Amino acid sequence: RLRQHASYILRYEKEINSRIQQITSDETRSSIVALRSMHEESFNQAFSVASNYSLVVFIGAMVLFGYAAYSFFRLRETAENLHHAYSEINNQKFAMDQHAIVSIADRQGNITYANDKFLEISGYSRDELIGQNHRLLKSGVHPPSYFKDLWGAIAAGKVWHGEICNRAKDGSLYWVNSTIVPFLDDHGKPMQYISIRTDITRSKADEETIRRQANYDPVTLLPNRR
Repeated sequence: RLRQHASYILRYEKEINSRIQQITSDETRSSIVALRSMHEESFNQAFSVASNYSLVVFIGAMVLFGYAAYSFFRLRETAENLHHAYSEINNQKFAMDQHAIVSIADRQGNITYANDKFLEISGYSRDELIGQNHRLLKSGVHPPSYFKDLWGAIAAGKVWHGEICNRAKDGSLYWVNSTIVPFLDDHGKPMQYISIRTDITRSKADEETIRRQANYDPVTLLPNRR
């Protein structure tokens, strides 16, 4: 084997030397240097692009983080404002419920909400009122044209003010000064009505007493014939 190896080297000595000279020549060195330079340049360019890309990603991440922080504080501020508004509405509702008779009806006039004052003056329970039409309280005192004008106004989206005589569950009559406010949908059509009333039964009774007294002579207590 050693002899075979030696004979192989002697046989291809010139070719081996030629290969060695070719590998170690200045031209090969220049090619290697050029390849190394190209490699380094390509690496530097790739590194520069990667650095720029990383910088862009970092800046983008910081912008997103800042926006997220801003959105968080805005949402927190909005939540606090909503909580404050909700508390304010509850306080206003409580104050109104202490004084006014409040009910909400759908567009057909069916009662969907009734506060405690409404239950107290009408004599009905909440279960007896919810789902019933306001005609349940009709007293017969007003002519049909009175309610026709009322419904014509609120169906047109207008606020209605007036006095209404209602009949309680026990059959007694009571008077209320009413304000009916229609709430409109996106198409401008009423979707529900909120009625705010105050009890004026006592003042109406006082007016009736004064009217009757005005029709009698204060001396003879006989009907005044003037």
